[in-house]
Amino acid sequence: MLSLHLLHIVLLDIKSVLTSAWMTPLIVVILLAVMMSLFIYLFAKRKDTARLRDAFQLLEESELKYRTLFEKSIDPILIIGAENTFINCNHSALRILRIEQKDSFIGSHPSVISPKFQADGQLSEKKAEKMIALAHKKGFHHFEWTHKDGNGALFVVEVSLTVISIQNKPLLHVLWHDITEQVQTKKDLVIAKEKAEESDKLKSAFLSNMSHEVRTPMNSILGFSQLLLLPNITEDERRSYVNLIAKSGNQLLSILDNIIDMSTIEAGLMKINEQAFNINHLLEEKHNQVLHRTHSKGLRLILQKELEDQFAVIEADPFRLGQVVDFLLDNAIKFTEKGQIVFGYGIGNGRINFFFQDSGIGIHQSISKEIFNRFRQGQNAQQNHYGGTGLGLCISKAIIENMSGDIHFKTSDQNGTTFFFSIPYKKAKPSRNKTLASHKHYEKIPKN
Repeated sequence: MLSLHLLHIVLLDIKSVLTSAWMTPLIVVILLAVMMSLFIYLFAKRKDTARLRDAFQLLEESELKYRTLFEKSIDPILIIGAENTFINCNHSALRILRIEQKDSFIGSHPSVISPKFQADGQLSEKKAEKMIALAHKKGFHHFEWTHKDGNGALFVVEVSLTVISIQNKPLLHVLWHDITEQVQTKKDLVIAKEKAEESDKLKSAFLSNMSHEVRTPMNSILGFSQLLLLPNITEDERRSYVNLIAKSGNQLLSILDNIIDMSTIEAGLMKINEQAFNINHLLEEKHNQVLHRTHSKGLRLILQKELEDQFAVIEADPFRLGQVVDFLLDNAIKFTEKGQIVFGYGIGNGRINFFFQDSGIGIHQSISKEIFNRFRQGQNAQQNHYGGTGLGLCISKAIIENMSGDIHFKTSDQNGTTFFFSIPYKKAKPSRNKTLASHKHYEKIPKN
């Protein structure tokens, strides 16, 4: 506006000069030329000013757009300066890092918000410098990185480093994309794959072992059946063969029962049928059934009972409970060559706490965590030496858990094992039989 006002004054002065009588034509021409030059200059200057103003406006709008994108981005965005430290970040970066104040973060090296070592074993500090150098060299670099937040929790991100220039200074634009869930899912899939492959191997070993376990009694039955057909065998021999056939038949039946029980458990169809029975009588029956086996191996068999007979009537499933007792006694006798086996129960905290203690070979630490898993015996050469399907403990665990109980053990390699399991203590109507327990011992009950 000032320039236009000045131009107006100049034009008036020129007009007054031109109207003067003494003005020569040459001077008039010069003055007109000056006037035109001044007019063109002022007009061009005004146009440049408008362009400059438009340029500044576009710059401000561009900066506003960039800042909006920077701050509102869902993905964390950070800026790394010349000293390889963070000089800026958006709110998403602070959120994933669980940092409240940006000032406490600015100036930090990437290794400060990282574990000491990355997933590949490299030191975070050295690897960060290497990644930054590659980005500056190539203009762009993409990789995975493990960071830790303000609470020390680890998370994995895909990092994109892009070289940018601000005021002729090379900086790194850092973009994070959180892939923690994807990485964990990948790890879970790898673990699941390994477990599936291991399960296939165990099943194959189990089937091989099962084939042996079935063939042994079957061959015995077939062989001694053929011997019974011989015309010149004595009565004693015939009776011995019949007993061996019966024993092999019972062994084969037990194997088939285990397979059926395992199938029932796998299908989730196992049922617990509770009824009143005397726990002392059940344990005494199991004691008497295996007494000849322990005597033949020179083992001492001790039964400990806390309740007198008239108070030992409980509500539970006697058949399933008897199965567990059979499995645990069978294992104790099978893996014990000398010493004693002590089993029984005590009452505490509203539960019946059973125990089975032996002085046998114990359970090796390498398989102790998997002893209740199905098919596990198939991979243990030591247990294969003693025979068995490897399903007993798995079935026992399923039975106890279906009875609202739990089972565990303590062991020492070559120094014996003690199995413990407990079920709820549900009293039933006391038995009319007032006879005291006949197999009562007063040895100290092992502590759980």
